[in-house]
Amino acid sequence: MRASTNSNDSARLARRDRKRTRRVQRTAAWGAIIMVGAAALGAPAVAQADEIPAPAPTSHKVPAPDLSGGVPQLFGGSTADETHPAPHGGPEAPLSFDQPFQADARDPDPDSAGSITGSLSYNDEVSPPALDGGLQAQAFLWNPSTSTWDLKATGQGPHYELDGLAAGDYLVRFSDTLGRDVRTEFYDDWLYSEDADLVPVTAGETTAGIDAELGKEYVWLTQPGGADRYEVAAKISHIAFDSNVPTLYIASGEKYPDALSAGPAAAHQSGALLLVTRDGIPTVTRDAITELAPQKIVVVGGTATISDAVYTQLAAVQPNIVRLAGADRYEVSRNVLSYAFCGGTEGDCAGTGVKKLFVATGANYPDALSAGPAAAHVDGAVLLVPGFADDVDSATRTLITRLGTEQTYVAGGPASVSTGISSTLYTLMGGNSERFTGADRFDVSANINSAIFQEQHSVIFIASGFVFADALSGGPAAAVYDAPLYLVQKECWPQSVLASAFSLHPIDFLLLGGPNTIGMGVSNLEYYCS
Repeated sequence: MRASTNSNDSARLARRDRKRTRRVQRTAAWGAIIMVGAAALGAPAVAQADEIPAPAPTSHKVPAPDLSGGVPQLFGGSTADETHPAPHGGPEAPLSFDQPFQADARDPDPDSAGSITGSLSYNDEVSPPALDGGLQAQAFLWNPSTSTWDLKATGQGPHYELDGLAAGDYLVRFSDTLGRDVRTEFYDDWLYSEDADLVPVTAGETTAGIDAELGKEYVWLTQPGGADRYEVAAKISHIAFDSNVPTLYIASGEKYPDALSAGPAAAHQSGALLLVTRDGIPTVTRDAITELAPQKIVVVGGTATISDAVYTQLAAVQPNIVRLAGADRYEVSRNVLSYAFCGGTEGDCAGTGVKKLFVATGANYPDALSAGPAAAHVDGAVLLVPGFADDVDSATRTLITRLGTEQTYVAGGPASVSTGISSTLYTLMGGNSERFTGADRFDVSANINSAIFQEQHSVIFIASGFVFADALSGGPAAAVYDAPLYLVQKECWPQSVLASAFSLHPIDFLLLGGPNTIGMGVSNLEYYCS
C-alpha cells in the first residue's frame, strides 16, 4: 500500500496532474489546456499553459482570491514559485462523469467484516490551513444490478477507519465535509472515479495505509479552437465521438435555427452534429464524416438551406440518409422532434415521446443553446416557437399531445417567449410548466443549468453568447459527458454563470470556439464581467 506523502511533495502533485491528463485522448484535437485554482464559490486563479502539442508546456498555479468581501474584477498574477507540467494528451478517453453514488446500509457478518484505514491531510502549496479534521473517506462497492457504486462506510480524518466491509474491491473517495476549497479525489490521486485504483478488502482483515493528501480545488480549461465554425464542429466531434456513430445530423453553418432542435435530437439518438454550407461540404467536415463513419445521416433543413447537391454527396458516403425539411424553421423543428422521438410515424407516440420539453424562440438563438444540453440531461427536446406570437399554434399543440409531454420549460423571459405562450403551456401541462428567465441571456443560461443540473458534474461546456455557430455542434458532445453548456462574453465571465458553473464542482471545462470567439479573459479565467 502507498505510504503517506510529504506535504511539500510537488512531484506528487505533478504526478496527479499527469494522471488526470492521461484521460485526454487525441492530443492534437484538444488544443490549449490551462490549469487554474478555484475558490469555493468558483472564483478561479489563472495559470497559463502553452499550446499543445508544443514541447514542455507549464502551468503556473496560484491561490484563488477570497470573495467574501466582494467580487474582484481581475484574477491572475502568479504567486507560485514553482511551475508544474501542464496537462498533456494521452491514449485514454478524454473525459468522463462520475458514477452515481447511492447509500446502502447493509453490513456483512461482523465476524467476517474487513476494514480500510488511512490518514488524510491537506496541502495547498502556499499556506496550508488546519483542514485535516474536516476531511473524510468513503468506501463504495460496485453493485452490478444497479450499475452504481453503493456507499458502504464513511470515516472522518485525519485518521480514518472504514469498518464493516464485506470482502471485495472498493472505490475509496476523499473529500471535505465543510464546503471548503478542497478538491475531491479518489484513491490513488485520481480525480475521476472510473480511473481510481480499487482497494481490496479481505474478510476479517484490515487494509491499511490508504492515505491521501488533498489539495486546493483547481480546474482545467481546454480550448480546441478551429479556423472557422466548421473546423470547430469537426474538432468537437473528434473529441466526443468514436467511429460508427449511430446517427449523424447535418445542419447549416450559415442558417442556425434548424440546428437548435437538431442538437438535442442527435443527443437522444446518441449522435453527433456537423455543419455544412448550402452548396458544399468543407474539407474538415468531410474528414470528420469519414472518421465518424455514421450508420445514418439526417440532413436538417430544406434545399434553400442545404442543397440537393450536398445531399447527393452525403448520400454517396452513407446511403442510409433522410432529409427533415419544412415550410419554415418552426415546422422543421416539429419535424425533427417527430422523427427523433416518434420515429416519424403518425399518431400518438407518448410511450417513447418527450416527457420534458424545452420551448424556445426561433427568432433569436442564445436561450435555446443552453436549453439543448439541459434537455439532453433529462432526455428531452427543444422545440422552437415564434416567441412573439400571442398563443401556441395548433401544429405545436398537436405535436405536444403526440409526444405525451408532461412538463414544459420556457427558455427566456417574456421578451423571448410571450406571456400568452407560457400561459397556454401552463394550462396544457396542468401547471407543470416553468419559465427560466433573467436579466440577460447569460442569466438565463445560468438559471437553466442551476435548475436542471443539481448534482456534481465534472465536465462543463462553455460557448459564446454572441457567436452561436461554434456552440451548435457542442450540444450533442455535451450530452456525451452529461455536461451543461454555459454562455459567456468574449473576454469575461458573467457572475451568475461563474457562480452556477462552479457550484457543480467541475474538473474540466471545454471552450467551444477559438480566441476570436472566446478570448483570454475567459480562457485564463481572468475576468468577471463588470
